[in-house]
Amino acid sequence: MLLMSRHLTDYHIVPAGAIIRINLAWEPSLDALRKHLHELTHHVFLDIPIGRKKPPSHTYHMDEILDICNTYNNVRYLGISQVETSEQLMSWVVKTSDNINIVPKIESMVGINNIHEICKVLRKPKIIMLDHDDLFQDLCALYQHPEHMYEDWITPLIEKCDQMNVMVLRTAGVVFINN
Repeated sequence: MLLMSRHLTDYHIVPAGAIIRINLAWEPSLDALRKHLHELTHHVFLDIPIGRKKPPSHTYHMDEILDICNTYNNVRYLGISQVETSEQLMSWVVKTSDNINIVPKIESMVGINNIHEICKVLRKPKIIMLDHDDLFQDLCALYQHPEHMYEDWITPLIEKCDQMNVMVLRTAGVVFINN
């Protein structure tokens, strides 16, 4: 799966089959979101920044997001931030149609420790998103050894997900441009 930021569509042609990620923290309004969804021909991954502490931090009500998901057929994925338990996902799973895949964003040791429970409530294909940066901050905040983050946390998580047939989305580089 190739997941690309919506902002790249301002600068480059997005390859066929790529999925456009729209981080709602960066959307100034739901009208702006609707405009993007109307213009995009690719499938869309809406990333919902629940509990976001850093700016920007626009927040929208769940019913507003669900209404948009039901209106725009290109919305196929909902990324839910800061998931640590399956209970945090249940209202989204129950209220979304079967053609929308709920993707928990794992950002903490608690989320990793509860990965079996979290993945049990996901629709197929089962997908999680791993946020390396927020996991690093969580490890530092809890006085863990972040230098062992991969061997102690990330590699075991990926192995568990492989065993459960769960796809793990991770960042693979960064794009810099001069505009």
